[in-house]
Amino acid sequence: MHGKMKKHIAARRSETVQDVFERRVRLQPDAPAVYGADGDCWSYSRLNVFANRIAHRLLKRGVQPEWRVGVCMQRSPETIGVLLGILKARAAYIPLDLNLPGERLRYIAEDAMVREIFVDREGAAKLRNAAVDKIQALFPTTEEDLPDQSPELPSSKHDLANILYTSGSTGKPKGAMLEHCGILRLVVNTRWLTFSDDDIFLQISALSFDLSTFEIWGPLLNGGCVVTAPQSPSLGEIERLLEQFKVTTLWLTAGLFNVLMEERPAAIRNVKHLLTGGDIASPRHARIALEHLKRGELVNCYGPTENATFSTCHRVKRSDTEQPSIPIGSPVDKSPVFLLDESMKPIHDFRVGEIFVGGEGLSRGYWNRPELNTAKFVHVEVEPDTVLRLYRTGDLGRYNRAGLLEFVGRTDFQLKIRGFRVEPEEIELALSSMPGLASAAVFGKGTSPESKQLCCCYVQDGTANITTNGIRSFLKTKFPDYMVPTVFRELASLPRNTNDKVDRKVLDGLFANTKTSDDLKEPADRVGSGVLKKWALAGIRVVSDNDRTTSWPEKLFRHTASAFLFTFGRRPRA
Repeated sequence: MHGKMKKHIAARRSETVQDVFERRVRLQPDAPAVYGADGDCWSYSRLNVFANRIAHRLLKRGVQPEWRVGVCMQRSPETIGVLLGILKARAAYIPLDLNLPGERLRYIAEDAMVREIFVDREGAAKLRNAAVDKIQALFPTTEEDLPDQSPELPSSKHDLANILYTSGSTGKPKGAMLEHCGILRLVVNTRWLTFSDDDIFLQISALSFDLSTFEIWGPLLNGGCVVTAPQSPSLGEIERLLEQFKVTTLWLTAGLFNVLMEERPAAIRNVKHLLTGGDIASPRHARIALEHLKRGELVNCYGPTENATFSTCHRVKRSDTEQPSIPIGSPVDKSPVFLLDESMKPIHDFRVGEIFVGGEGLSRGYWNRPELNTAKFVHVEVEPDTVLRLYRTGDLGRYNRAGLLEFVGRTDFQLKIRGFRVEPEEIELALSSMPGLASAAVFGKGTSPESKQLCCCYVQDGTANITTNGIRSFLKTKFPDYMVPTVFRELASLPRNTNDKVDRKVLDGLFANTKTSDDLKEPADRVGSGVLKKWALAGIRVVSDNDRTTSWPEKLFRHTASAFLFTFGRRPRA
């Protein structure tokens, strides 16, 4: 009996996402697993059969272990079935956001060496526009003669589960490779958050955003249920979905969290677990949330994509909202976190240091980027005779007097815009190829989700008549909207420091008196006034540029991107 128990424990420790899901299917085949936004309900059994057929279809096409399979689809039960089917075939899924410009989507697909991409109608149109001709587009249909049973394939918790691409300072996005054990450590047998078969999650994040990992696998590996939100719901529709499906667990990036707390705080009244993060938490909006959560809790979360979504968390108390900042807390399960000084020695007092993360959620590294892997994934002696592989986040933190970690800032120029990481250098490199521009510098302005925006200073070379609209149009062909600056200023030359580097402090000072939405004249009509207010609440600062003749509505929409973009992938409907 003792030997059998040891084998059972060893088997559990080597489980994959599909192993844990199939165990739930055996326990509750008829329980609801996924709801579409239209109310269509897929049971665990139905989802499992669909995924099994997807897996056999891929195997029939010759897919091998750890091949990369793209997914360019809207949120739906079929999309989740496709993800599960890819994993059951021992392949890895590569999310391709419908909102990505064609050039960027094509780069990711080619960089990851994707051979097949699952698409729906919208995804198929996107691939045609992106001129992705050498990759086979597959619709998520399942042939009747394919087996209903799961493929019998050897698998390991260290199998590659997905590759998630984020902004890269070298000018190209980089793909973090995440294994099954990283997902399981986040949502199975955890202490940092209680999961149960009564949970109902609202999947509201874009598939390419690492938070979708939590929203999808959190409920499905614990017997709960996922509700897939439509691509561009209004705040009213979000409130309706929360009420209609009795959602218990909700993740909101800091920007969307702030908007919801300003506009519809009563929407969260029945939520049990409200999680936020992706940027600095607002104490004022956290206080509003605590006032409206009847029996629920508010959790502030922190973590890079390279460590499977979350590395630390903190349950927010009323007293936290009376402080200048809310802690990012303590490590989640199986995720050691270290604060190191410049000599890579642990800090145990109140000094500021760089945050390093590790554990079972740690990425294998970046796909096909050995030099970057050497720089970012390092081996550190955290205590005598104990060396761990850690990821250096580039984030600065310190411990408060309660021993909780607080976020302080960045060691470099990386920014968080609407929950997404942005490397300004990547945008600058793209601008260096624009005809008519001699040089450009991109940097962030603002310290909170409400005020943060991208600014661009540029110098013309005299060969073309460059306008801010022209720069925006150029960048929109290469980047998603959240990576397109909202504020522009033309200079005769970029300021330089004594090391002949662009002096970003001087640039930041140039925008000290920039007009914001509060400074613009209030529109005379009620509709315009309401729109301006909503955009300001969404954390978007509306600024004037050299084009003084533009009317306020044109200026507003030309200079801003939807506060919902990071989650929904499109602008909100009116």
